[in-house]
Amino acid sequence: MASRRPNGDGCFYQKNGRYYYRQSSKDADGKAVKIHFPAGKTAKDGFSRLEEYRKNNGIGYNSAITLANWLDTWLLKYSIGKSETTKKLYFLMIKNHIKPKLGGIRMADLKPLIFAGFFSQLSLIRSARTVNLNRSILNAALRQAIEDEILVKNPLKGVKMPKIEPAKHRILSKQEFNSLYDRCLESEYKFPCLLMLFAGVRRGEALGVDWSSIDLEKRTVTIKQQVIDSVGCVKFCEPKTDKSYRTIELPEPVIEELLKVPKNKRKGLLYSGGLLFNPRRLTDHLKRIARELNITGIRSHDLRHTHASILLKDKNSLPSVSARLGHANTRITGDIYAHEIPNSQNDAVLTMENFLKNTDKGTLEK
Repeated sequence: MASRRPNGDGCFYQKNGRYYYRQSSKDADGKAVKIHFPAGKTAKDGFSRLEEYRKNNGIGYNSAITLANWLDTWLLKYSIGKSETTKKLYFLMIKNHIKPKLGGIRMADLKPLIFAGFFSQLSLIRSARTVNLNRSILNAALRQAIEDEILVKNPLKGVKMPKIEPAKHRILSKQEFNSLYDRCLESEYKFPCLLMLFAGVRRGEALGVDWSSIDLEKRTVTIKQQVIDSVGCVKFCEPKTDKSYRTIELPEPVIEELLKVPKNKRKGLLYSGGLLFNPRRLTDHLKRIARELNITGIRSHDLRHTHASILLKDKNSLPSVSARLGHANTRITGDIYAHEIPNSQNDAVLTMENFLKNTDKGTLEK
C-alpha cells in the first residue's frame, strides 16, 4: 500500500486524461499561497515534473518540516563542540528573532524574498551584529539541511543584506577613565573592573580570575576560565578560544591593590567573598556607577574596548594587543580597531621619506 504524503504536501489529480499538481501553503505574512500546474500525461511524468519543480525551488523530500522544527534539531545535533556562550547566543537569537517571524514556515516554502524581508525588518530594530548573527545561524542550519537531504538548495543564497551601519564602540575619555577608575577602587567588584580597564579582559574572564591565577612577583594574571550564564545556570567554563588562554602582565595600579589584600585572604575568587554570581550583576553595577559619574552609553565591554584603543593609539603593535585581548587572530583585532590607529598612513609616509633622505640613490638595489 502506498504511504500517505504529509498533510500540506500537495496532491496530484487527473482531469481530461492529464495529471495536475496543486499545493497550498502560507508565506511569511501568513497569506495563503497556491501552487498549481499541469504535470503530464502520465503519473510518471507528473512526479518527474514535480521533482524538477522542487529542485528548481530548493524543496526537498521532507517538506512537512517547519523551520522551527529543523532549528530545534540543528541546535541539538550540530551545536556540539560550540562553547556554552555560543550555544546560549544561538538559542536566544532563534527564540527571540527567527522563530517568531519564520518558525512556522515549512522548509519547502522558504524563499529568498522571505529572508530578505526578515533581515530588512530586523535591521530596523536591532544592531548590525544581531542581524548578521541571525544570518549566520540560518545559513549554517540551512546548509546542514542540504547535507541531511531536507533541502535541495539553500534559499538564503544570494539574499542581499540591508546596508547597516556597524555599532560604534564607546571609548572612555581620559577624564572618564580616571573618574571610573577612582570609583571602582571603592567598589565591591573592584578587581574585575580593574582587570577590564587595565588588562582588557572580557567580563566573564574577569569574574573567573582567582588568586591561583595571580603571580604577584611576575606581576601577571593567567586567564584559564570564565564565568557564564548558560540559559539560567551560572557556571565556570573554558575561555572563548584557544588564544584566550593567556598570561597578561599587569600594571602597577592593579598590583598595588592586590598587595593590599591580606595574605590569609588570598584564596578563591578575587571578588564578592569568592561567591559565584550572574555576570549581568557586574554589568548592572557598572551602569549604576556610570550614571553616578554622568558617563553615558557605557557597557562593561567598553572597558575592554577602551583598553585596546589606548594601547593602539600609543603605537603598541597589533600582534601584541591581539595577544593581550585573547583574539583568535590579528585579523579580528585589526577589523575591530583599525580606526584606532589614525597615524598609520602618516607613519608609513614618513618612514619612506626618511628612508629616501638617508639613502644614497646610486646604491639602491634594483
